[in-house]
Amino acid sequence: VKVRNNADKTKFYQGNFAMLLDLNPGSVTCPAADVVTFIGTVLSIISLLFFLVTYFCSKPLRTSEHGTVLINMSCALLCLYIVFLMAAYSKSVSALCGISAALVHYFMLVYFMWTASE
Repeated sequence: VKVRNNADKTKFYQGNFAMLLDLNPGSVTCPAADVVTFIGTVLSIISLLFFLVTYFCSKPLRTSEHGTVLINMSCALLCLYIVFLMAAYSKSVSALCGISAALVHYFMLVYFMWTASE
């Protein structure tokens, strides 16, 4: 999405996903999109926690092969979302930013592997 400022220079908006890899340091951020991304991620975390509590409380769900795969997928996705929220605010410290990026990639790979095994 292109956003024009008062000086008639074109700048590109990027949300939290694109902010993790900022190739254009002069880009414009939209606070409303950041808030929507944050709220959506927090709601996903809460839903995953509810799902995990439900599966851990029910022995038939927890002990089945299908249930084990779903629990592992949900744990990987939960860790991905938590690290993603931390990564969005860790750009000022380069070491923390690099660790966050590596963890985001790792948990994405873990999630995709569990999805492939399903």
